[in-house]
Amino acid sequence: PFEDIWNSWATAVANPEVIVSVVIHAKFPHKAAQSSDWVKQRLLVEPPRLGRGREYAPPVYHSRLPEWGSIEITRAMLDLLHEGLFIGRNDDSVESDVRFSTNRYRVTPSNDKQPQLPPVDKFVFCSETCIPVTTLQEASTALFQDSNSWVNARNTPNNGYSRQLQFERVSNDIPTASIYKADQWMILTTCHAEAVLKMDRHLPTSFYNCFLETRASDELYFPTALSLLGILPNSTEVTKKRVTYADWSESARNPASFHNGLVDLKQVAELARKEGCLFARKFTLWSETTTENDEVKCVEDAVPPGYIAVEEWKACIDKLAAKNCESTLVESVGKSTEEERTPETKRDENENQGTDP
Repeated sequence: PFEDIWNSWATAVANPEVIVSVVIHAKFPHKAAQSSDWVKQRLLVEPPRLGRGREYAPPVYHSRLPEWGSIEITRAMLDLLHEGLFIGRNDDSVESDVRFSTNRYRVTPSNDKQPQLPPVDKFVFCSETCIPVTTLQEASTALFQDSNSWVNARNTPNNGYSRQLQFERVSNDIPTASIYKADQWMILTTCHAEAVLKMDRHLPTSFYNCFLETRASDELYFPTALSLLGILPNSTEVTKKRVTYADWSESARNPASFHNGLVDLKQVAELARKEGCLFARKFTLWSETTTENDEVKCVEDAVPPGYIAVEEWKACIDKLAAKNCESTLVESVGKSTEEERTPETKRDENENQGTDP
C-alpha cells in the first residue's frame, strides 16, 4: 500500500554508488500483480524452465503461502536471500530475458557508470507495513559506515510467550545456549546471508526442521544460525541494533498499528529516528477494527484514513533530516568553540565569575 513512498525513497539518489533493488514475496502473488505493475515486476518467480523451442516458458509466481507466525515466513525470507544473491551474478542466458532478469528488481535509476546491477552488499528485510523514516542518503550512510550486519539479538526469552512457544520448542539438536532471538527486520551482509543459507552443511540434521514446532520461527532462525556459526554473540561483524521501529507496549504478540496517516507518521518517525532506526512499522490504511462495509463506504467517499501521500511523507522526513543536520551542526560548532578556548582564556573567565579554575 505504500509502494509510492518506497519508490520515491529509492529513487532519491544523492550518491550514484548507492543502488536499491526490491525483491518481493507475496502470499497471493497473482492478486498483488493485478494491483500494481511496480509490484508485479519485482515478484519472486519460480526458476525459468525451457518451453517450446529455445525460449523460456512464461514465468510462474512463487509463494510459500505463509500464515501468521508460521514456518513458511522463514522459508520465504530464505527464498528472498537466495534470489538476492543472484543479483549481479546471474547466468547471461537468464539475464537476457527481461521476465527473469534480476535487473527487473532495480528501483534506483541506472546510470552510465553502472548500467548493470552489481552484486548486493547488504540485505534489508521489510514488510508491506514498513515505511522509511530516514532519507536514502541517511540510510546509506548508516548502512555503509561499516561492513556489519544489524541483528538485535538476545539469547533469553523476553516474555512468557517467547519462552513457551519459541525457545522451548526449538529442537534439542540445537544447544540451548546457542538459541537466539531477534527482530525479523534485520540487515545481513552478503557474507552472513550466504553462511545462513548453507547451514545444513554444518549439521547432521536439517537446520530448517529444528524450528518446525516454534511460533514465529523467523525471529529465531537467523540469529541462531549466526550463533552456531560463531558470529554471535561476541563478534565485531554484528551491530546489536533495531533496524525497524515498532511499538510493542500494547501486546507481546503484535505491535501497535498506526492508521492515522500523517498524524502517526510525524510522531512515529521522530521516535524511530531517536533510536537510530531506519524504518518503522506497523502502518496500515485501515484500523484493525474496520469492517468490510466501512472500507467500501470509505473508498466511495474518500481515501483510507491511513493513507500517506508521497509529498506528505517526503516533507515530514526531510524536515526531520534537516532538524538533525542543524542539531549536528550546533554540536559541532559548540565542540569547536570549546576546543579553541585556551587555558588562559578559561582562567580569565573563571576569575571574572569569581570561581576557581
